[in-house]
Amino acid sequence: MKQLYFILLLLFIVQTYGQNTESATWETTTSQNSEAEFPGGKKAMDAYIINNVTFNTTENIKGGSKVFIQYSISEKGEVSVINCKAISSNLTAAVTKVFEGMPKWKPAYRYGKPVTKSYSYQYEVLFR
Repeated sequence: MKQLYFILLLLFIVQTYGQNTESATWETTTSQNSEAEFPGGKKAMDAYIINNVTFNTTENIKGGSKVFIQYSISEKGEVSVINCKAISSNLTAAVTKVFEGMPKWKPAYRYGKPVTKSYSYQYEVLFR
């Protein structure tokens, strides 16, 4: 079984949406409202993903591909994966496992109360 490691190109990390699960509106003008935050910020999250995603496959995958992942951060800061799509089912499982194993986040706040918030990211992957 050939073991493949991949590097996430952070050039294509795009936050495509953030939605409060209570309603479709999200007001950021009030100081009591904030987005969910990974411990250490965005750079720490990218490093966590790069350092933790590996998978084994017998498939002959070469070049690059995109991984699409939708996840939510609960009121308690826990991560749950809503949807993950990748070129390989093994890669999908590996990325899902890494996201679900993330340390607790600082949750999003709305009107001073923690709320569940959903996010979507796209990663460019290179196989070596």
